[in-house]
Amino acid sequence: MGKKILKASAGTGKTYRLSIEYIVALLKGESYKDILVMTFTKKATSEIIERVVKFLKLLSSDFSDEDEKKDKESLIKSILQLYPEVKFDVEKIKKINEEVNSQLDDLKIYTIDSFIGKIFRGVIAPHLGIENYTIIDQDEEEKINFEILEIIFKDKKKFNIFKEFLDSNFEKNVDNYAAAFKSILAERWKYLVLKESALSLEK
Repeated sequence: MGKKILKASAGTGKTYRLSIEYIVALLKGESYKDILVMTFTKKATSEIIERVVKFLKLLSSDFSDEDEKKDKESLIKSILQLYPEVKFDVEKIKKINEEVNSQLDDLKIYTIDSFIGKIFRGVIAPHLGIENYTIIDQDEEEKINFEILEIIFKDKKKFNIFKEFLDSNFEKNVDNYAAAFKSILAERWKYLVLKESALSLEK
C-alpha cells in the first residue's frame, strides 16, 4: 500500500481510521502477518483489535437486522470514500474473517513499548547473552525514578556527587535538572548492557 502519514489530534478518531486502514490492507490482499500497527497505549491496541474483528464480521455477514445493515452500509461507505477502488468479495472476506479470528493472538498490533520489548527479547537479549531482566512500563518507571531520588537524597555522599555533577554540567535551573535526571535514568540501560558485555568478555 505504500507509505502514508496520518496526522490527527486527540479524540479525532485515530483508532477508527487505523482500523479502516488495516481492513483495506486485508481487502487488497495483504496478509495479517505482514501488517504492523503501533500505538501509544494498550487501550488503543485493544480498540483497534476489537474494531478489526467487528468490521470483518460486518463485511462478511448478511444481516436481517436493520441496525446491523446500517452499520455495514456505513462502514462500506467510509472505506469507499477513502479507497473507491476497493472491491468487496464476500467469499474472500469470509476467508479473511476466519483466518484473522483464528489467529488473533498473532496480530501484530502493539504499543510502541511492547514492540520494542519484543525486539529486545527476540534479538538483543539473546545476542548479548542477557538472561535475567525485567521490562517495566511507564508507571513502574516513575515509581523507580522516585525511589532512586529517595536513595540519593538520604545518602549525603551520593547527594553531593549528584549535586556536583549537575552544577558542573547544567545551568542552575530546576527544569534543566529534572530533564537531566530523567535523561540519565532513561539511558541507564546502556551502561548496564555495556557492563554486562564487559563481564561476558572477561569470562
